[in-house]
Amino acid sequence: MKNRILLLSSIIVSGAVFAQSPNKNLSKSNLGVTDMHAPLMETSYRLGVEESPSWTSKIYNDELGFVIMSEDFAGGITNGWTNTSLSSGQERWQYRGTSTTPNNTVGSQGAYASGTGPIESTTAANGFVIMDSDWWDNGGVANGNGQQSSANHQAALTSPQIDCSLYPQVLLTFESHLRNYQSFFYVVVTNDGFATQDTVWNGEDYYSVNEISPDVEFIKIDVSSVLGGQPAGQVRFLYASNTAANLPGYYYWQLDDIALTTPPDHDLSIGDVFFDGWGPFLSDYQFNNYYSQIPVRQASADTIVFGAAIANLGSTAQTNATMKATVTGAMNFSSQVTPFTFPAISYDSANVENGFSATAIGNYDVSFEVSADSTDDFPDDNIIEESFAVSERLYSRNDDVVSSGVYWGTGNYAIYTRFDVFTVDTISGVSLNLYYSSTNTNFQTAAGSVAEVGVYPVTGYDASGNIVVDFENPLNDGANVAQTYYTVVEGDQNTTVMVHFDNPVGIPAGVTEVIAGYAVSAGTIRTSTSAANPGFGNVWVDTQNSGTIAGWTNTTNPMINIETWTASLCTSTTIVIAVDADCDNVNSTATLTPIVTTTGSSNDFTYEWSTAETDNEIVVDAEGSYSITVTDGNFCTANYDFNITNTDINCNLSVGDIDASSFGFNVIPNPNNGTFNLVFNAEQNQEIEILVQSVKGEIVYQNNGSVSNGQMMDINLSGVASGVYMVKVIGANSASVERIVIQ
Repeated sequence: MKNRILLLSSIIVSGAVFAQSPNKNLSKSNLGVTDMHAPLMETSYRLGVEESPSWTSKIYNDELGFVIMSEDFAGGITNGWTNTSLSSGQERWQYRGTSTTPNNTVGSQGAYASGTGPIESTTAANGFVIMDSDWWDNGGVANGNGQQSSANHQAALTSPQIDCSLYPQVLLTFESHLRNYQSFFYVVVTNDGFATQDTVWNGEDYYSVNEISPDVEFIKIDVSSVLGGQPAGQVRFLYASNTAANLPGYYYWQLDDIALTTPPDHDLSIGDVFFDGWGPFLSDYQFNNYYSQIPVRQASADTIVFGAAIANLGSTAQTNATMKATVTGAMNFSSQVTPFTFPAISYDSANVENGFSATAIGNYDVSFEVSADSTDDFPDDNIIEESFAVSERLYSRNDDVVSSGVYWGTGNYAIYTRFDVFTVDTISGVSLNLYYSSTNTNFQTAAGSVAEVGVYPVTGYDASGNIVVDFENPLNDGANVAQTYYTVVEGDQNTTVMVHFDNPVGIPAGVTEVIAGYAVSAGTIRTSTSAANPGFGNVWVDTQNSGTIAGWTNTTNPMINIETWTASLCTSTTIVIAVDADCDNVNSTATLTPIVTTTGSSNDFTYEWSTAETDNEIVVDAEGSYSITVTDGNFCTANYDFNITNTDINCNLSVGDIDASSFGFNVIPNPNNGTFNLVFNAEQNQEIEILVQSVKGEIVYQNNGSVSNGQMMDINLSGVASGVYMVKVIGANSASVERIVIQ
């Protein structure tokens, strides 16, 4: 699923109360992320910070309001800004200008940032600033030692004190470009010299492991609750490594064109969008990401209620304000919020009036747009667009775009993705993504590793909000256990394997949530992550020491899909079966090999012979009636009844016939392009008939001749369609059959 904000504008509300909370804020509280008000972090902020003199820039009129302070870094880091390391190290924000080395045409210099270019800000031509954590760590050399490689990086760029006493409403705007790996990108504001402070934005909320922001992203934040009417406001931009992970924290954060302004007259904005309504429980919170694909049976049973967190950041109340959701694609739909008067500098979230059920297979685009009677002074952040697909059978949250970040499990670790169940269904398999890095041994799936793949019912949530899962009785469905094992083989790495259960597994009535994924029962399995925004509650990591999943996270989106099953798949599936009988007159047996084609899934054919054997070929020694049942990868089946005769067992030799009249032949080459040779091994000269038949019995070639030992005969079937054919040579007292493949 793609998520695109047209201007790529992000709005975080400081001190605002939402009627409905965006899921990202809810997720963060469960992650164990350090709260910016915690004493440890407050102490870190005060290290080495000098008191800045009170300072106010020239106030001038702008079409979006009064500019209280602006900084475009045309002359470097100046005008009372302080640039400080908060980890007792050397790392600092760096200025990139026209005369610096490197200059403003260079972005990150780190070895792992892949030569990422500079921010494309409005005034990048006269310079910008960057906290280049990747470079501080490795000095631009992979596995190298930078100037601050062993420490967690924390560098603060702090404004001077700014007099906002004349302005009760204040907006902070800046242009940003970042790439994240185990780091935080804090914007902190204070009105008392950082004795207290509020965190008003964190880029890690929007860009997870290895994600990169647009080349320039315009950020707009209401900071009125802290700086409004205050004589000594300050803003701090803090790059901080994830201290819990004890990592230096790749990669970087680039900034330019920072300003404090009063609000424009008219400015509606969308901060986040929601699917699926609202409820009183943790599991009922709205998701900002719908499924990238959802089976039509589930989509038909799900009434989507579109909503959005919206803000009026203008100084004027907006009349007839509303939010409209428009769906286009396989089906069309439109609904909006009942128009209302939106007070100045206020925040709300609301759902559209009508729900939507996607009952048609196909792609869907959803546009969320806010509007009012007044012409918006800042219209480009009024629209957010999402997309999803309704499929026959695939349940997926990811977008099938592999990012370089991975989660991994060894020993008994596990990775699961949570899915909603809107109607009773059956599940045929769960995908297993097997990541393998050719350069980094930490991220290599090992052949021979074993994954326990399963689907389990969610039975509730404990007092801490952890999901509770029934691992002992998967799906509570008696003998239908949604669990199997898969052993990784060479060639699986860097592929996604759909692991099928022995039979489709039913989800019983009453189950509304399941988790799907795998536990690593042996070896090492690494899993790629999707580049899709993770959403709420999509990823669950567990050691399976108990019935709860004790550590869910929203920092990535593993590529785990469910494949559902329905009988309708088989009504349009044609399975054609033929059996190749390879006779052995010495042992009076025939080796039977099925030749199967299907218009459904050609993966994972299974066989059941009337002899009770299940191998892909069997050996029989008796004439009579036989049958085979073939099941394809979609669990669609077909039967084939056939007879085995004395000819099939004894190569057309009756009991007591001498071997002197027998012969054999080889097909060279095989497979071929339709042109091949028959090379004979005959005991005596004899007349023969040559037949080439399709697996359906159609004769595509027929000829007569005589053969002797070692003779070669040219056959030209270049005009025949590619496929599997049977070459049959019939002599006076014998016959031989070979299977060929024409490509």
